Amino acid sequence: MYKLQLWVFSAMSALALASCGGSGKSPTAAPNSTATVVVTGKLAGQVFAADSGNVLANVQVLAGARTTTTANDGSFTQEGVTTGDSVMLRFSRAGYADGFATSRVTAGDNGRISVRMSPVAVATTFDNKVGATLTNTATPARVVLSAGSVVNSETGAVSQGPLTVEMAVINPATNPSNMPGNYTTNRAERIESFGAISVQIRDSAGTRLNLAPGSTAAIRIPVASRSSNPPGSIPLYFFDETTGLWVEQGSAKLAGNASDQYYEGTVSHLSYWNADQQMDTVFVNGCVVDTSGKPSGPRLLRADGIDYSGNARVISDLDGKFKIAIRRNSQALIEVFEKGATKAVVVGPSNSDLLVGSCLVFDPAGVQALPVIALPSTTLSATEGKRATFFVITSDAFDYSYQWQRNGQPIAGATNRFYSIKAAQLADDKAQFSVKVTNKNGSVTSQTVTLTVTMGVTPPPGNVPPPGTLSPTEVDSLLRMTFLAANVYAMGFSPVDQFITDATLWADPAKVCKSGTAKGTLNSFPIPVGSMVVAGSGTLSGTFAQCVPVSDDSALYDGTAQISYTTTAGLTNFTGDAQISNFHIVQKTLATISTDLTGNGTIGVVGTSNRTTSRVDESLTITPRPGTILVDNKTGQNATFVSGSTIFTSVTPVNTSALFQASTNQQNLTFTLGGSMYVASGLLTTNTANSGSFTGSGQIILTRDGIRLGRIFATSQGLFVEINGVIQPFATGFARQAKVVGATAG
Repeated sequence: MYKLQLWVFSAMSALALASCGGSGKSPTAAPNSTATVVVTGKLAGQVFAADSGNVLANVQVLAGARTTTTANDGSFTQEGVTTGDSVMLRFSRAGYADGFATSRVTAGDNGRISVRMSPVAVATTFDNKVGATLTNTATPARVVLSAGSVVNSETGAVSQGPLTVEMAVINPATNPSNMPGNYTTNRAERIESFGAISVQIRDSAGTRLNLAPGSTAAIRIPVASRSSNPPGSIPLYFFDETTGLWVEQGSAKLAGNASDQYYEGTVSHLSYWNADQQMDTVFVNGCVVDTSGKPSGPRLLRADGIDYSGNARVISDLDGKFKIAIRRNSQALIEVFEKGATKAVVVGPSNSDLLVGSCLVFDPAGVQALPVIALPSTTLSATEGKRATFFVITSDAFDYSYQWQRNGQPIAGATNRFYSIKAAQLADDKAQFSVKVTNKNGSVTSQTVTLTVTMGVTPPPGNVPPPGTLSPTEVDSLLRMTFLAANVYAMGFSPVDQFITDATLWADPAKVCKSGTAKGTLNSFPIPVGSMVVAGSGTLSGTFAQCVPVSDDSALYDGTAQISYTTTAGLTNFTGDAQISNFHIVQKTLATISTDLTGNGTIGVVGTSNRTTSRVDESLTITPRPGTILVDNKTGQNATFVSGSTIFTSVTPVNTSALFQASTNQQNLTFTLGGSMYVASGLLTTNTANSGSFTGSGQIILTRDGIRLGRIFATSQGLFVEINGVIQPFATGFARQAKVVGATAG
């Protein structure tokens, strides 16, 4: 419509001039001559770095056949540009992916654009005979080039010599303008982006190269979107550098974990590749007026998605009326996208077309209204050690300033449209962030965004337990019951543990408890206090009443345990069967009860001990006999053992400054709980410093009725449990208990 109106207006003006004639004479043309008139205009703008927001100098700007370079403030002016509604411009500078933009250029008005260029994230030189894998350590972005796959696009010759490949990561979430093009396809469809990358290859002469016909490259595009629900599969689009439109070709699959998700697919050539889906749109109708309230048109308008990554541009008609697309049931910020007064408005969500209540105001004098801002969300989640990025959505004015705040206090240097914490820490959890946006008319402060930081832990290889398979009650039971063998050990071996000292002497039963009482007999006679433990067989019995052991003041024993044993001198080898009868054990972590169990049944025990001047190596195999029962007094659930065993090993240094080393080997320990069959299996090793900090490796897997539910695993960062797909630190009480079990096994 706008083009037609301009054509009619120009034709009528030419007719009027021809009729009036400045001298009263009609113009004459040379016989058989043809005159070609090229209408040109002037284009001005500014170029910024997409990652920092800083201006970029020395950028080469190419508009048609005309070239200019940006000044120190990133600005440029290009005269003699052929007019049009979508004039294509190309921007080039070393260290950045080539940028592209389209702008309206008219003879009577200066076109003005703001361009954002994405920095090269990673580059490498490679031999085409070998191929290359380019990985960005800060994001999951990656490109894999096969050997001999790169050719000169014009000649088709396989490229020789050292080649350079560069990859840039484009983030449309922090600013949709980071993406070239207008989120429009060659089929006139509107699309929204979930992330993009740019891959360019050059030879030593700087000639751009590409993939050979029939060759492909594997790419990974980091998920970056204002939308909270990335689809599992998504079309891939490449950017047509000639038309400025996106062309669909291929698809990609969602992969990675929540903090480092990416789309992975294969492509047949290298350029900008965008993970997009077609956008279901509604239209916003509105108008633009000048400061006197009269229609102001034609004007360039933009709709910037708030809860989706995408934008749209249209030109209003001569009456200032416009119709612009936004995503259905979503929010967008709409503004006049020209140098002049602009009072942006937030519209949506809506399931149908809608009307802006009052006209947008354009003032060529440049008198601005207060900034209009929006946030895509008031919450943000990040994994420990990973980047957390906050951004604000504003009208894209040329003289806004920004100041980010943390818990109400300004953050030094955080003065861009977005703010990033390069490596979020647990200390950042629950911190609140906001931004003050200022122009010459005043300031507006955004709502706060609360940051949640989760543990940055990489579990060992293995199938990830399916999410949502355990209820909160089952999770609570699982955390306490996974180390069942340790509790069984504490119940069955407590008479040996409490009544024999480290010097393998019989202890005084009256001094076993810090509070409460303990009574012990050996072969039905009082324990021979202070005498050596002799080799041979015997039966040791212990009766405890609210006993808080001196050896572990976090535990409480109550009930009877009896063990019939055979041992060698010094307890270097030990075998026996323990009988427990209503034996009650409570374990506390600080002031909180973490374990509260009552046991009945029989437990097999086999132990070895090797003592030297520097260390004590111990091994203990615990085998609950079928039918042995543990009652979880916190939930009332009963665990009945069926088969399997647990092997504890430990290395205790005589020098207390050294690490304590222990392992737990669950050998298909099988028990029933709540009508289901559970099996624990796997090897877990830990190293414990005096400070209580853990490092280690391995994992113990727990299944229920053959379905994997969760696991406990150790890494260099500590001891963790993964349940319902969520990783969290393992309870300190269990860690301490595991240490006590290993340390007292002899």
